Amino acid sequence: NKVTWKLRTLQRSSKYHTGAELVNLYKSRVLSYLEYRTPALYHATETVLQPLNSLQDRFLRQAGLSTLEALMEFNLAPLTTRRDVAMLGLIHRAALKKGPEQFHELFYEERRVKRPSTRLEERRRKHGRQLKEYRAGTHLNVLRRSALGLVTVYNLLPEALVRLTEVKDFQKAL
Repeated sequence: NKVTWKLRTLQRSSKYHTGAELVNLYKSRVLSYLEYRTPALYHATETVLQPLNSLQDRFLRQAGLSTLEALMEFNLAPLTTRRDVAMLGLIHRAALKKGPEQFHELFYEERRVKRPSTRLEERRRKHGRQLKEYRAGTHLNVLRRSALGLVTVYNLLPEALVRLTEVKDFQKAL
């Protein structure tokens, strides 16, 4: 409700702003309000998150922008993508041993056993900082939609991304 009110107020003032100014106002006034709860919302299902996602879609539609234009011209990615990048940043911060120690216990490098590796294992291993994966062959949807499920994605990232030492640079590269 608060975001809807903020969007309506922004739309009322749209005749006084250019498209770029309008997007910057959206990013500073509305988007920050939508995103400050990202870690708490990340595990929610698509049906629960759809009302939030539709707010940005509605803003873009009224501003006359497509999702691709918003991404390429204004660095405004869809909310689902922004949530994924934020949570991958949390995992990267833990892998770098920065931030709260509780995360270091959840996201840690997998101990490798010295043994001949197969071609399949080599293809899966993209970088030297492989984290312990929690997903097994039969995993719950809840785990897949959590930060623990994103470890699989983190392990598939290119070496150059994972070697970045600043979380901000890592998220920007994503």
